Amino acid sequence: MVVVAYVALTGLVKNNFIQAYKIPAGSMEPTILIGDCVLVDRRAEARNPTRGDIIVFEDPVDHRKDFLKRVVAIGGDTLEIRDKELWLNGKEND
Repeated sequence: MVVVAYVALTGLVKNNFIQAYKIPAGSMEPTILIGDCVLVDRRAEARNPTRGDIIVFEDPVDHRKDFLKRVVAIGGDTLEIRDKELWLNGKEND
């Protein structure tokens, strides 16, 4: 009985509130390092990211994988790559 309750509660928390991830790659270095663990807020209130937030999203090709990336633009922004530099709304992004 306790095992069933534990499994049900763990699934409820993971799917609706918080989920842990271990970082396998260095694409977010130096902010997040390989091997770091992060907790992701999965509540509905957290699903409206703003510029600068770090988000997790599903790989559109392989649904078993997730990506962790920083939001650099939001709706209405204009992004350009000029000489390998990111420009946001006509200004070079630092």
